[in-house]
Amino acid sequence: MVASARQTVVVIDDYEAAPELDGLFRRWVLPLLYPRVLVVIASWHPLTRLWESDPASLAGTRCLPLRYLTPEEAEEFLQCRGIAEQGTLDRIILFAGGLPLVLALAADAELDVRHTESAGSKRKGEINHQELAHEVFRRIVREIPDEEVLGLLEAACTVRRCNEELLSHLAGRPVSALNINKLTGLSFARLTKEGLTIDDEIRNTVLEDMRWRAPGRLASLRRLRQALRDLASVLAAAEEGPEKA
Repeated sequence: MVASARQTVVVIDDYEAAPELDGLFRRWVLPLLYPRVLVVIASWHPLTRLWESDPASLAGTRCLPLRYLTPEEAEEFLQCRGIAEQGTLDRIILFAGGLPLVLALAADAELDVRHTESAGSKRKGEINHQELAHEVFRRIVREIPDEEVLGLLEAACTVRRCNEELLSHLAGRPVSALNINKLTGLSFARLTKEGLTIDDEIRNTVLEDMRWRAPGRLASLRRLRQALRDLASVLAAAEEGPEKA
């Protein structure tokens, strides 16, 4: 029953996990709740364009991208989670880089250690960064549609910016327009004038996870990246040579 004395808030996390329910929720459920209930939808993806074409559902909707937190915001977030020691705050913030997901996981890991201590067990040490990176990576993978796109993401993370041609060289085969579209559709991928780029914290997390999960593939991608850079430098020098002469 909807509370009448004060507004009720309903939070839906991982909304992208059930795309087949989007139409049902947008057309039938949301109109029954609005405006008595405030509905918060958390998703890796923005709302579909169908929301824009439906004035009724869009009228009471406000989209707010969850950006990286500033150090001050991150500190306030961690304090709300029960972490107050300045040394611990600084260590977690330095590791997380303002990424809310990493901050939350790091806070949980720190509190788990404290709970273990209070139960009389031996302290396991500080936060295991490798385990945290893998947990963040596991959350990221939920957004990736298939193994081929995951491979493209891994290749894209070894460079700052890339295009279809560079990705094809790194992948060792032509990359289809469909897979390029899937890759650029990921919430942490950005299209710039210089090419496709992956958000720094996500890129670092993917690389950190690859260091133990697929070290051979990571080393191979880095060698290929360097070889392509060397080739580009040689070609650039060759083109400048005749002009200087």
